[in-house]
Amino acid sequence: MANKGHEELSPDSYSFNCVIEAYTRSYQLGNGLRAEAVLERMIEYSKEHPNAEPDSRSFSLIIQHYTGSSLPDAPYRAESMLNWCVDLYTSQECSNLDLGNFAFRALIDIYTSRKLPDAGPRAERLLRQMKTLIKEYSPSKLIINTDIINYVMQAWGNSGAEEAATQIELHLDNLERKYEAGNNALRPNTQSYRLALGGWSRSSEEGKARRALHVLRRMQRQAKNGNQFVQPNAYAYSLVINACSFVNRSTEEEKDAFTIAIKIFDEMLQSDHARPLSLTFIWFFQLCGRLRISDDDRDTQLRKLFKICCEMGLVNDMTLNRLRFAAPPDLFAELLGPVASKKALRFVRQKHLPKEWIRNASAEEKILPRKWSKK
Repeated sequence: MANKGHEELSPDSYSFNCVIEAYTRSYQLGNGLRAEAVLERMIEYSKEHPNAEPDSRSFSLIIQHYTGSSLPDAPYRAESMLNWCVDLYTSQECSNLDLGNFAFRALIDIYTSRKLPDAGPRAERLLRQMKTLIKEYSPSKLIINTDIINYVMQAWGNSGAEEAATQIELHLDNLERKYEAGNNALRPNTQSYRLALGGWSRSSEEGKARRALHVLRRMQRQAKNGNQFVQPNAYAYSLVINACSFVNRSTEEEKDAFTIAIKIFDEMLQSDHARPLSLTFIWFFQLCGRLRISDDDRDTQLRKLFKICCEMGLVNDMTLNRLRFAAPPDLFAELLGPVASKKALRFVRQKHLPKEWIRNASAEEKILPRKWSKK
């Protein structure tokens, strides 16, 4: 219509964005490419009609579409859109265009969620790109903050790279330094320390139990020094125990990991903000079954912990499974005495246990990260 002289019907940025949004809200095969084609038409049309110039939303809609796509090339299509956006911004071809954190965060997240082996290096490259853009062009909405750094840390954590835990802790070091120097935008939070603890839990590096313990101590210092965004809660303590359970080095290192786990568990019992969870017991029972420790030490801890687990009402199917894995059959029968005579031990489940043992088994979900929720 506009080409036939009806200038009052000329589409503007909003018109084009509505079409782009319509395509990106649907995950019909090929809709991402259709949205890209509309954006290309939009850019071409805006050369003669400035009111139709693309803005950040034009690109963000397509990037967001690809973050939810299961197509193999979706991460790379999303990155090509970001690069296109950056090129237009740096060349100043589109006056309406501004750069913000959303596109970078979404792109890091898609590499993270796919657990790509190069997710960490890709996230680092995007972080460097942000730093360069801020230094050379000072976009008002592009800010490197704790949220962005946590996304980079998570990309490393999900990558499975051998050096992931070390890279994550380097970012944690930088957050602490910047915050101590007065940069509140880079104040570490609970998630920052959880990511570092999770990195050491999954690591195969030597000394991982001690490194995880060190991260927890740093977390405690941050909270003690007044950082209200850091809460060393039960999940953080439990991650140290999980790191100890996957030590697979020398016998001496495994014994040291066992000692650390006992120390952390005892601290949890004395704490008013980090009482043990079902997950704590799950990971400790797992530790007893994996580490090369004496039978007496193993059995002593299993008796002690299962008694506490029952008293706290935190026994569930997973704790039973891990206990069955760690305990010799005679000890398992001894610990399950109240139900052993009523049900074959291999078939015992949470529903067969005394109500006092399981009364709080699901009440802890609100303090666990979403991936550990039972719902």
